[in-house]
Amino acid sequence: LPSPKDTRGRNLACARSILLQHVTLEEMSTTPELAAGFDSVRAPLEKAVQEHDEEKEVLVLLRTRCGLLALVTTPLVPEMRVCLALASDYEGQDGLQIDIDAD
Repeated sequence: LPSPKDTRGRNLACARSILLQHVTLEEMSTTPELAAGFDSVRAPLEKAVQEHDEEKEVLVLLRTRCGLLALVTTPLVPEMRVCLALASDYEGQDGLQIDIDAD
């Protein structure tokens, strides 16, 4: 794989990764490291949780190291029953780390 680059085309010094976690609204409120910075999206997030179709959509709350916070509703692909079967491999784990630049 080519080395990872930033938006200006410069080589990055470290490999990139994404940590995915399933977090409930209650956990966000009661866990200090999760709650920090989420006040600005709490109302839109609560509304999105109430309005989305959990059989067809996924809510993604993204927080980057630089402080970007974004809330996205995206289609659930593949369909729910397939997702549940695949998710059973990760049951009981706190999160899933995806190493973007791994060999």
